[in-house]
Order: sequence, then C-alpha cells, then structure tokens
Amino acid sequence: MSAGPGMGGGFENPVSPRPRYRSEPASQTTPIRGEQSLRPAEWSGPPTSPPAGRFDRPADRYAIPEPEPEVVARKFPWRRLLAWLVAMVLVGAGAGWAYVRFLHDPQPDDDTVVQASASARPKIPRADDLVRQYLDALAAGDTELAMSLGAVGAGDRAAIAPAAYAESLKVFPITDIRVPQMDAATTEVSASYLIGDRAEDTRFRVVRGDDGSWELAHSTVQVELQNPNATGMPVLLNGAPIRTGLAEVLPGHYTVTTGLPLVDYTEANSVVITNLEYDGRVQRVLTPVLTNAGRDALLAAGRSALSACLYSGSLTPAGCPNQLVSSAGYDPSSVRWEVVNDPFSAANLALDPTDQSNGQVSLVLQFAVAFSYSDGSTNGRQVLAPVSASYSGSLLVNNADDVRVSWSRAGG
Repeated sequence: MSAGPGMGGGFENPVSPRPRYRSEPASQTTPIRGEQSLRPAEWSGPPTSPPAGRFDRPADRYAIPEPEPEVVARKFPWRRLLAWLVAMVLVGAGAGWAYVRFLHDPQPDDDTVVQASASARPKIPRADDLVRQYLDALAAGDTELAMSLGAVGAGDRAAIAPAAYAESLKVFPITDIRVPQMDAATTEVSASYLIGDRAEDTRFRVVRGDDGSWELAHSTVQVELQNPNATGMPVLLNGAPIRTGLAEVLPGHYTVTTGLPLVDYTEANSVVITNLEYDGRVQRVLTPVLTNAGRDALLAAGRSALSACLYSGSLTPAGCPNQLVSSAGYDPSSVRWEVVNDPFSAANLALDPTDQSNGQVSLVLQFAVAFSYSDGSTNGRQVLAPVSASYSGSLLVNNADDVRVSWSRAGG
C-alpha cells in the first residue's frame, strides 16, 4: 500500500508533474525546458488573414513550391490527314467514274479486230464435238467463235476479220463436214470436208484442260509474208492490210494484193491454207508485178519528162538524157532539140530489181540539135549518136498523174 503525501517513510515521485498548457493548437511551439513562459506561435499568411486554425502551417516551415503546369506536346494530326486523303480519293474516284460514265465517248478503231478471250471460250466436253463446232463455225463465217476454240498466234489478225474471211468463203466454201466419234482419251481428231473443190482428210490436234473441257492446240495458222526487194510495198490479204508481215489465218483462200493501181501481186502469190497441220510458220516470198495501168503511167511520165528536157533552152539540161558540150558560147534561146527515133516503141519496162516499188524504163534515144553561137554563127542541124538511157519512178501512188521520174544515161 502506497503512502500518500506527507506520510512518513514514503518515497517522493521523481517525475515532475506534467505542465499544464492552455488549449492551443497542437502545432504550437513546445516550451523550452527552464523557461517560465511560452513563445507565442508565428503564423504564415498576411497580417489581415483570419486567426490560424489548428492545422495551419507555421510561417517558419518550408513551403513546397507550387507545381508548374505540365506542358502537353501537340500530337501530329494523323487522323485529320487520313480523313483528308480518304476524302480526296473518294472525290477523284467519283470524278473519274462520272467522266467515264457520262463524258468519255471513245471511237472504235476500224482496223481493230475483236479478239476472243479465254473466259468467253465455250466448254466442250467431247473432242469430236470441238472439231465439229470449229468446222461449222468456219463454214458459217463465224471467225470469232472459231478462234475461241483454240490458241491464236501473235500475228496480225486482219485477214480473219469477218469481212475478209467472207471473201475466202466466196471461192473456198467449206462443205460436207464429217467428224467421226472419237474415244475420250485422244490427242488428235480425224475429220474430212470439202474446202473449195478440194477434198481434205486431216487430223486436228486437241488438248484437254483441267476442267475437262477440250480445245484445239491452235485455231489459226501463222503466215510470214516476205517481200525483201520492196519492203515499203503494202500487203493486203483479201483486202485487209497486214502491217507486220506476219499474219494469222484460218483455213481458206487469201488473195494477196497491194491495194495500188500501178503495181500488184499475181494470183500465184495467193495463200491457200486447207487445214491446221502446220508445226511452224508458212513462209511466202511475194513477187510484185507492174500492172497495165503502171506501164501506161510510166510511159506517159517518161514522155512528159523528155519533153521538158527538149524545151529546156540548154545544151546540157540538168537531169536529162540530151547532152551536148559546146566549145564556144551560144545563145540559149536558139537551142532546138528533137528526137529523131521512136524510143518508146521499143522501151523495156520493168520493176527496179533493187527496189521493186519503183518502175524502170530502159530505151535508146537519138537526138538532133540546132543552135546559134554567141557571134551569130550556127552549127546547122547536128544529129547526135544514139544514147542508151533509162528513167525510174515510184509506183507507190494512187494516181497515175502523180508518177515522177528521173533520168540517167549510160556513161553518166
């Protein structure tokens, strides 16, 4: 039992009594040991601020700096740019569609031949039906269908346009078509028919596609038309111009022409294809000839050119066969040339062997000439020795009056 104060023999509590404080905020300055009075608290804020609360920060405490506003980086406007690009594409596409739909009106090329596409090729489950359809298409002049039944080469297709092939059928119709039934596992199909008045027994090479449909190994024949000595001369097959020298043809008859009045090809140059049994190109060397109109045009052009030479007023007219070198001066107005023979009656007309697009005329000329010298004297009428001469002119014209010739004479 503990003794209360004042009781003898008790112990004195060594702990000093806890000082008593006024009811001030808990954040007030703690009194220093040994001081009898408390230091008043110092508060932050302006003097006119209201009394500090119990949680206000003392003025002598460290103030945390206000955070600086965060700088937000501006992002590149990808979405806006993408939206503009999409809008521009849509506008361009719409403008292009409107142009093609309402404004664009392309004109077809008259020389363009419609080519059958592989997607339009009919699917034929039997090889013998394929060959029969091909021959029936030829007989009917349906060249587009015939070409769709097999591969077509890279040559000019003008000769197998319907109008051109119709010319073939006029002289070489295809009739009496017979195709026996064939076994499914085959690479060739036999057939017989009349082409013109020729009986044809042949075989067609066929191939089978992955879808089981049959087609011809090739539906046309490639013909190379060579004209080595007249490279600039036109070549037409049944009236259709062949511009590359390499033509695709179907079985039939093809007349070869130049389309010009003065020079042409003979019937011997015609191309006749009776079947598709050709492993490579058919080569044909063409030989042009001078037509009757071409002969008349060359003779007329020669006479006209010679007349100009006779009335040139010169003893040595340029580019003419009549030439005389005078040892003294002469009066040009006094010069009178004449031809004392009939050179054109025995003239030799042909095509120039080095360039068969030119006509060439060789003949013998004998001239007589009279003139006055500058001193007034004359030579009388002088008959000159015969001279061999020739002239030539291009025949690649559509009108005989357009032929222009140039002269040359033996010995220069």
